[in-house]
Amino acid sequence: MEPHQPHVRPRLTARIAHPGVLAVIAVTSAVLLWDTFALNTAPLLLAALVIAQVLLLAASYRWPVPALAACCVLALVGDAVFPVYSAYSLYAIMAVLGLWAYRTCDAAAAGAVVALSAYQCGWLALTGGSMAQSLLFAAMFILDALLSCALRHVFVRLRQLREHMRQMRAQVRRSAHGMHDAVAGRLTEVDLQLQRRELQVTSGDRPPSPDEIIELDRHVRAQLDGIATDVAGIVDLLLEQMTDE
Repeated sequence: MEPHQPHVRPRLTARIAHPGVLAVIAVTSAVLLWDTFALNTAPLLLAALVIAQVLLLAASYRWPVPALAACCVLALVGDAVFPVYSAYSLYAIMAVLGLWAYRTCDAAAAGAVVALSAYQCGWLALTGGSMAQSLLFAAMFILDALLSCALRHVFVRLRQLREHMRQMRAQVRRSAHGMHDAVAGRLTEVDLQLQRRELQVTSGDRPPSPDEIIELDRHVRAQLDGIATDVAGIVDLLLEQMTDE
């Protein structure tokens, strides 16, 4: 089986392709670090868990599937083991779910929602929570995944539109170059015919008959009509491209 490939794969280049993803990663990491080290006295294991989560969040920009899955597992472990972490673990879980839904596919997002909802329902059942709380958490997970999937679909659609426009521009350029070559060839042919006519008239040989001159003029006019048609086609292509842009 081929490894899963995320639908959206940004690259770390000079021009960041997905500033929104980086913003979510940065804000989530800052919240985790602030709540763990500034607002609470974290035990050593919790501190190591949060630092590992922050590192995995950073790695998820390049390797989203394994990094986000591991980060979510750590968040669930921290929520179950450390009571102080449970107060703000939802921030990390919601952020990871949103990134997961945006970076993978609809089926993977739905699976994550089901898994997290099942975990939350089981945890609340063990700790004496109500069914209303379970439904509230499930609704939050569903809304988070839906919004992230919608953003992904919009981004993919925009990328497809840009690719379509690029292909259209390339086709217009190819057509314009072809018409330009056709116009240049017709102009060259007309120029050669006019030069031949000039040589026939000015040379000492037999001058052309009126029928020959009329036939040559008709041929030149036909070539000029073809040139006018090609030029009109080039103008139409350029106007169509300007309209699409």
